[in-house]
Amino acid sequence: MANQKLASTLILSSVFRCLTIKGDTEDFKSKIKQEATVETQEEFLYLIRRLQKLQDIKPITDLSLFKKGIEPMWEDPSNLNGGKWIIKIKKNTAEQRLFESLFIWMALVPFSTMDVNGIVVSVRGHHTILSLWTKSCPSEEERHIQEKEIRDTLELKQIIPVSFKGNDESLKDKSSFRHTVKDKIPKQ
Repeated sequence: MANQKLASTLILSSVFRCLTIKGDTEDFKSKIKQEATVETQEEFLYLIRRLQKLQDIKPITDLSLFKKGIEPMWEDPSNLNGGKWIIKIKKNTAEQRLFESLFIWMALVPFSTMDVNGIVVSVRGHHTILSLWTKSCPSEEERHIQEKEIRDTLELKQIIPVSFKGNDESLKDKSSFRHTVKDKIPKQ
């Protein structure tokens, strides 16, 4: 395989989140550990084959894959006007497949309806949270279109909730996952 450049250089990082004061930006930023820089398809495929299985990762750990120059934080200037699409799934319900699919889509096949800055996989005790961080917040009409693309791309069943939350709201309530906008795509 040719060592073809990715559309964007990507940074894989991890954060082990012990219980701290919610919203402590400096504390969170100091915990971000850069794991790898990926510039080519060959490097990406090497990385994806060696990523640890989600079931082997300690709970309260976040893995992120972001475009170079963008921190996996609400406060990053490239994230301030955006938000995140959130998919929360129970453990052992295909989260490994979804995790790998998201990584592949982020690196190799960009989404067509949204500008994605990065993805975060949050491993928790009884569930895994997959988040696509977008550069801008979609209108209500755009939300329906983007959710459909996410569901189609990841082959998500309708029973799996997909929601959106703006980073401005996350900054206000110091939570990525509370008070999200839940949309249901009409069944066709």
